[in-house]
Amino acid sequence: MPRDIDFGRLHSALLDAVLTGRDAQGIVDSAYTVVRLPIIAFDVQFRLLAYAFDRPCYYAAWEEIAVGQGTAQFMEYLPNQERIFRHGRSLLFDNKEIVEVACAVTVAGKLVGYVGMIIEDAGIQAVHQANDLLAAVLSYYYEYSATEQAIHAKEPGEAELLAVLFADVPPQAAVAAFAHMCEPAYVFAVVESDKQSIADLQFIRSTYCKELNQIMGCVGDNGQLRMLYWNQRSEDLRWITEALRNIGNAMSMSCGVSDTFSSLTEIRTYRTQALEALCAGLRFSHDQRVFLFTECLHEIICAAALDRLGRSALVPAEITALAAADAAEHSGYLETLAAFLRNHGGTTKTAKDLGIHNNTLQHRLRKIEDRTGVVLKDPRTLFRLQVGLAMLQLLRADKTGR
Repeated sequence: MPRDIDFGRLHSALLDAVLTGRDAQGIVDSAYTVVRLPIIAFDVQFRLLAYAFDRPCYYAAWEEIAVGQGTAQFMEYLPNQERIFRHGRSLLFDNKEIVEVACAVTVAGKLVGYVGMIIEDAGIQAVHQANDLLAAVLSYYYEYSATEQAIHAKEPGEAELLAVLFADVPPQAAVAAFAHMCEPAYVFAVVESDKQSIADLQFIRSTYCKELNQIMGCVGDNGQLRMLYWNQRSEDLRWITEALRNIGNAMSMSCGVSDTFSSLTEIRTYRTQALEALCAGLRFSHDQRVFLFTECLHEIICAAALDRLGRSALVPAEITALAAADAAEHSGYLETLAAFLRNHGGTTKTAKDLGIHNNTLQHRLRKIEDRTGVVLKDPRTLFRLQVGLAMLQLLRADKTGR
């Protein structure tokens, strides 16, 4: 019975190889760890690009490529070169010596080489599929390499990418290759070490960025671990969030997590979400470790307004008056107002949260209205006060200099 190929592991191994910036040999090696079949990639002049098989290879033609020698046996590829190229996926080659599949490696529609697998004990269709996937990743690798070289020649400073997927605008080939390997939905996360420890970030990456978790990531010199989760439903994020929270507490890490998204072309937007959630969360809540964009939007808006408009302009007069009364009289007006707003104007829950009788709460709310001249039943007023409280909280807690 033909041996199966674990395509979940193969997808993840290839994605990890690309995210961590491995070269063509590294990509082929990653595929080999899963398929365990001889693999070779060579250019249109039969020069070796990469290979993974035991030496010496029992197939003489491949062995000669591995040692850099040309051979007349390669001439069999020439009549089929156009057919392989036009076919667009792996073709079967069966001769007396060997049975293999070969696929074209193309860049921008141009043939640059071939990649092949010897079938051995695996199923023909499975090897076709695995070789197609490897060819697609190698095509992306060579296209990106050419793009990167062009960027380096023009603007060297902007070409230092941690990983191709995390570029500001990933090439279309990257989107196609990654979408082929990892289906949506996607989530982006950014982890920082309070101790600025790259080693700790690498440990987290090696622990959690595995195919079984459907998470891949890379660590950059900027002291961040950037991770992509794929095929994760929103409810699946609970275990990830809890795991990150546990790591954060144990290893002094903080993390920002984006919303889910369905297209890798939007990765820049959702990377920004994760970064902004992390930055704003740290400015507001030094005692927390994981900040979800969904829960941090209000803080993000407040932090952006503070940075743009300055400190003095952003705390309404009503909040300033209540803060002054609290300082002079220890009246607890701000705490009462915050609980009232947090509970959406529900007095029973607010009184319970504050540990006071409902009548006491009603008295305080009337005092707040008297001091500020506002009506706490007006939705626009409530929004203004909520933003003002958030601004005051941020001003009091903003010691990070972010």
